[in-house]
Amino acid sequence: MSHEKSISVEVDGKFINLKTVIAGKTVSSRDAVKLFKSGDLKPLGGKAFSSMGEAVTAAKERSEGFRRGFNKR
Repeated sequence: MSHEKSISVEVDGKFINLKTVIAGKTVSSRDAVKLFKSGDLKPLGGKAFSSMGEAVTAAKERSEGFRRGFNKR
């Protein structure tokens, strides 16, 4: 089971990564964006990107970091 699932989306001209597992429950992409717009969800990594490609690359790097961490256990 994944401990984190995320999406890369464009919101108001900014490209961000948002988690979609919140309090142990999976939320839809639409609900994740609503939570972000309401201020109840922060972007993963705390920042926005200038392109979708940058956002996706950052999400992949984050995921790889988790995998490396698990392999050290």
